[in-house]
Amino acid sequence: MHGMKCFFLRGGYKINVDEENISLGAGVRMDLDIARFNLDYAFSNFETLGSVHRFSIILGF
Repeated sequence: MHGMKCFFLRGGYKINVDEENISLGAGVRMDLDIARFNLDYAFSNFETLGSVHRFSIILGF
């Protein structure tokens, strides 16, 4: 899988929950010469907290 790139989209909606409702996300995976690299972003909407943004970076060998 040398040089392979994948792009992902995610989404969801929680029902019968008071605090959180919609969530959306995207990510990319790249197989580099030295490692596999993942970058992910997620957005969630909360009633009390408002908009919550999450980022993650994963480096694997």
